[in-house]
Amino acid sequence: MAHLKLFNDLAQSVNLLGDFIDDFLIWPAGYHLCLVGAENHGHRFAYKNAIVQPPDATPPSMPQNLLVRLTSPTSIALTWSPSDDNVGTAAYVVYRGQTLMTKTTLTGFADSGLAEAATYVYSVFAIDASFNRSPIASVFITMPDMTPLGDVNND
Repeated sequence: MAHLKLFNDLAQSVNLLGDFIDDFLIWPAGYHLCLVGAENHGHRFAYKNAIVQPPDATPPSMPQNLLVRLTSPTSIALTWSPSDDNVGTAAYVVYRGQTLMTKTTLTGFADSGLAEAATYVYSVFAIDASFNRSPIASVFITMPDMTPLGDVNND
């Protein structure tokens, strides 16, 4: 059975509990990953070239200047300024209410088929390559009421 250990440059080690490690493990700075196991008769082996950089733990900044504008009586366009991140923003995630609308690398999104006189909330957040998530930016819009006013009598 193999175990994972972290070693620093002084050969000090930290055992990692469990048989599996996932993509979101965070380990102390200055350590590298080494696989240590036991073969027959308890002989130990190590993969000395298995150095792995600690994962990025810094989330992107919140998308700024989130704007929504009407493009037709039943359509809108969202735009926002790019998020900052120490290694780069991978994508933006857009929700309408609780519904996931898209994951995009663009700084805008168009939505159509909206109901007249209905209010919608759109939320946008950024993610980076390590799946760190920015704070959420949100905006509301109420669609126009296109109901005719009816006949006006000028008697």
